[in-house]
Amino acid sequence: VLLDTNLALLLLVGLLDRDLIGRFKRTDAFEPVDFDAVAQLATHAGSLVITPHVAAELSNLGGYLREPRRRQFFELLRHWLTEVVVETAVPSAEASAQTLFLRLGLTDASIESLARQGVLVITADFDLAMGLLSGGLDAINYNHWRPQAPR
Repeated sequence: VLLDTNLALLLLVGLLDRDLIGRFKRTDAFEPVDFDAVAQLATHAGSLVITPHVAAELSNLGGYLREPRRRQFFELLRHWLTEVVVETAVPSAEASAQTLFLRLGLTDASIESLARQGVLVITADFDLAMGLLSGGLDAINYNHWRPQAPR
């Protein structure tokens, strides 16, 4: 299973501090209940796959956190990259040859490449989900079954 950058960032920020989810600009579209759902998905996924392109985006987005959270995020990201996920390299030349490259860019094209190898993609990005699904690839649009936050 591959979580897109937004869901992976939600997972990492929630692991760091679930109260930070709504306060961090890069995750404020989510609620703590979304973190719970994604964490449960990750736990039951068996193995999580990531591309170096997604890892780079996570690093860049995490860099927007203020200290000391920024350093804590990078420590968590390092642990996640070395102990939790399986990083699968997709050369940029290969990714740029994918159908979605011209429309969605390098990171999403690298995700498409892994989807073509049978990896299930879970994404909060409508364009990525529809692009994968229309190509006959396995993808889940997280927003279609997103839990409702308690009111």
